[in-house]
Amino acid sequence: MKDLIAYGIAAVLSIVALLGLGSLITSSQQTASDSRWQEDINFMALKMMQLYGFRPNRYGTGCFTDASLTRVGVYPDHIVNASGAALNEYGGAYAVCGAGQTLWIYSPSVPAATCISMLQQATNIQRIQNIRVGATLAAAQAATSVAAKNIALDTAVTSCSATAQTVGFEVR
Repeated sequence: MKDLIAYGIAAVLSIVALLGLGSLITSSQQTASDSRWQEDINFMALKMMQLYGFRPNRYGTGCFTDASLTRVGVYPDHIVNASGAALNEYGGAYAVCGAGQTLWIYSPSVPAATCISMLQQATNIQRIQNIRVGATLAAAQAATSVAAKNIALDTAVTSCSATAQTVGFEVR
């Protein structure tokens, strides 16, 4: 009888340990996902600054093509697919657009929960100055910019209300 109880306790502890391990793995994957977009945005911004320096109106006013940005190494290798498109982890093609002295990097197809997380985490990224959110690239480009510092949770939830949206980051 004591052996049966001991085996029962061991089985319950094993199940609890496995559930805890599964939760830890899921949590670490989410953390890696959360930091991946930050690393990608910082990488692209730094490469663009290295290419364009500090000239007046250095970035112009249009969006750059994937082919030209891939050729000069602006995109991290892990986001460029076989056809040369730079895709975020949700399958949306990044758009890098000039705005005179600043640069906007747009990440499309972002799920609502991730969008909220991005807006909240942007506070911690010095390079990001402003954020825009819209259902499409055109909508995000036309949206009012929000300062990337101390974005309130209710503002993030309201901004990210669509199922999937494009999040734009103004970087300097």
